[in-house]
Amino acid sequence: MPTTKIYLEPSAIKKRLQVVNDALPGIILLFTGLSALLDRGLSQGIMPYLSVATGVIVVRAAIEELRTKKERGGVNWFDISSGIVILIEVVNTYKPYKGFQPAHLLFLVGVITILRGIFAEKWPRRRRVELSEDGLFARTKPFRSIAFRWSDVERISRSPAVLTFLSGEKTFELNLKRVGNRDEVIEKIIEAATERNIQISQLSA
Repeated sequence: MPTTKIYLEPSAIKKRLQVVNDALPGIILLFTGLSALLDRGLSQGIMPYLSVATGVIVVRAAIEELRTKKERGGVNWFDISSGIVILIEVVNTYKPYKGFQPAHLLFLVGVITILRGIFAEKWPRRRRVELSEDGLFARTKPFRSIAFRWSDVERISRSPAVLTFLSGEKTFELNLKRVGNRDEVIEKIIEAATERNIQISQLSA
């Protein structure tokens, strides 16, 4: 059979936390913009107003995403624009003659925000399960994966959220407790294993 890729979706709670995380750059922009206006008055040029306006747009977009439960696809331009404004804020506040200062932290936040916007869709796609004719590959975390051949699997123990693959003296565990589409993932793995006459044992919750 051709290789089947199943991308692991975040759970509902994780999606909400991600939306809150998406609002963070906007909160930072609001804080820096309002702080500048309150500390130094209203005649501070366009930068504080740009920070406040961008912050309001980003926070409002995050709240709307949470309310409608609709995810943005592809490149996240809100993050990219927020990151750019944060970097402009860094240029305006950086003082070369000083040592460590808030501008250094803002610079890191700006760069991370831009990169997060560019790779908004690609990064979660790393978490996946691949079913091929030869075996299974699964990446549940950016730096954690399992892989084995179907021919080496003797038995699969199945619980509502965890699959345990027994292969000789080795044991592979696929934990899907925090995966939004875990039922779909488990069913497709079980279907592929059943086609190869691999024994499936059902465990209690």
